Amino acid sequence: MRKTQYLQQLGHSWYLRVKVPTTLQGRVGSTHIRRALGTRDLDEAVRRKWPALAQVRSYLDQLRSAAPHLPASLPATFAIGCTQSAGNPGLQSIANLGHPSKPVQGLDALAERWIEGAGATKTVRYQRRQAYGELRKFLGQDCTPDWVSGPLAAEYVDAHLFKSKDSPGTRRRKLSALGAFWEWMSSRGFSTKGSNPWRGFKVPATNGSRTTARKRPYTTPELLQLFSGTPTRSTRAMVSSRCPTA
Repeated sequence: MRKTQYLQQLGHSWYLRVKVPTTLQGRVGSTHIRRALGTRDLDEAVRRKWPALAQVRSYLDQLRSAAPHLPASLPATFAIGCTQSAGNPGLQSIANLGHPSKPVQGLDALAERWIEGAGATKTVRYQRRQAYGELRKFLGQDCTPDWVSGPLAAEYVDAHLFKSKDSPGTRRRKLSALGAFWEWMSSRGFSTKGSNPWRGFKVPATNGSRTTARKRPYTTPELLQLFSGTPTRSTRAMVSSRCPTA
């Protein structure tokens, strides 16, 4: 997957750019949807594009199903972050789909409930907090569970987890903890069932780099110096010390 997929640079700033399906172009009024991501940094744009892309796709899905409560065109103010826009009821309606009776909650509050869950030992709580804390830093802000899509999870695993200095066992533990967190949310109705984005990743058995440097071969001058010296013990004495007489 290209790093700049769904991205377009205009001047020094990065924008999300998504092609509108032909059947919806009349309602949207354009062949593409483009929204500013509010950053000039490519890495930051990559992080911001996934929740913005999820919003665009959800909006297009609603237009495709001809939902009467959504406008026929995108609102002028469009949330690009993970959190919902209070001034945008259309996007808030999208966020509530699938869980109409359960209010949308952010990952921060849910993670705290999961971390301090009944039966969790002090070590388990520490490991859970560490795993979510690193993901939270990558996201940059609080998100609802379903904003973390499969592509966003893959970006986190490739760009952060696999490039960290952690051992393979620690990486595997952190990945497993995130998967367990999403299963916990799914079992309680806070995320879509069967949509765990942390499944299917395989952690390499090694870090991809040698822990010790490979010893270089001797140079010719070094070999000459090694074999041209005067031995401190005679050859006969060395042989007799290694081969005892009968």
